[in-house]
Amino acid sequence: MERQTKIFLGGGGNETLSASFDDEFFKYLKGNLAYIPIAMTSRPYSECFTWFNRVVNGRSNVNMWTDLNKITMQDLQAIGGIYIGGGNTNRLMDHFLETGFTSLISRYIREGGLIYGGSAGAIILGKDLRTAPEVRNNARLSYDGLNFLDGLSVFCHYKGLSEENQLIMDLSPTIESPILAIPETGGVIRCKDNLIVIGERAKLFYPDNSIKTLAPTIS
Repeated sequence: MERQTKIFLGGGGNETLSASFDDEFFKYLKGNLAYIPIAMTSRPYSECFTWFNRVVNGRSNVNMWTDLNKITMQDLQAIGGIYIGGGNTNRLMDHFLETGFTSLISRYIREGGLIYGGSAGAIILGKDLRTAPEVRNNARLSYDGLNFLDGLSVFCHYKGLSEENQLIMDLSPTIESPILAIPETGGVIRCKDNLIVIGERAKLFYPDNSIKTLAPTIS
């Protein structure tokens, strides 16, 4: 039986806020887990690895990948899932592009891979990177994300504030993409054409300024 691709989009909360979403991810993980901390700039990778092992809590063996130049398709086929951590979206996307990892991860997705993206890790899986403030505030040659979500872009750390809603409503027609806004206390699973919401409700903002609230499927 072919594996069915599942993409977990985390809102960017800490291990306590995202616990229920993380638990759901580990239900699907079979085998070792590859952890990519490349977006992180505020702490060394060794500290990221210590933090991440607290999150995993013995549920998988962790392979930390800090140089994607060294990763092959065989490495991807040998793991059960990929966890792309948060931090600086520009740094993360640039490393994917510079190392050619975008083509490898695209094939991994086509073959039914399991991916968790948290904050910056979730944003790069969408259509446009300008949902991240560090991208909006810095010019890039391209704002294209990996576009694994059929044209959706991802906004993380969503609090539902009025000024935040206005920002997303202005941004959606600019980038010509619906924007999925995810709070830190939840996450969304993309499976086939379905969006499965876990924890707190998420929202979809459309370029025509309509908004759809997505109630939790799993509490």
